[in-house]
Amino acid sequence: MNALGFQVSKFVIVGVVNTLVDLVFFNIFRRSKKISATLASYISSSIAMVNSYILNRYWTFGNSSNGSGLELIKFFLSTVIGIYVIHNGIVWLLTNRIMWPGKSVLKLVRLIKPLKIFSDSFVTDNFAKFCAIIFSLIWNFILYKFWVFGS
Repeated sequence: MNALGFQVSKFVIVGVVNTLVDLVFFNIFRRSKKISATLASYISSSIAMVNSYILNRYWTFGNSSNGSGLELIKFFLSTVIGIYVIHNGIVWLLTNRIMWPGKSVLKLVRLIKPLKIFSDSFVTDNFAKFCAIIFSLIWNFILYKFWVFGS
């Protein structure tokens, strides 16, 4: 595997960890706090953002320097756009405006008996979250690689 492939693999592993962190907190807030999917997503993705910076800086992109204020600002700006605009914008769109994709997935899920334990909102909310994760993952890798950590 070449250096870029190895780096992408590490980024994907960090992304999986961040996704798990994001989804766990998203579902905790949706269940226990009874807050909207969009607000729960903002909070959970903020928690995942801190984790992302640490893991990507030191492991994925191997940046062992002390870092600079500029690096932190670049990370923050690219991640804020990736999470708060792209990611949460997609969650909002798919849970408030363009709901047919989630409803289509819900119909498919209802055909599988073991999955009937999940509520309608759980399925549609998490479908929206999954779509948002895909788009923000692509955005973040490109900006982290070529702008933030520059490796």
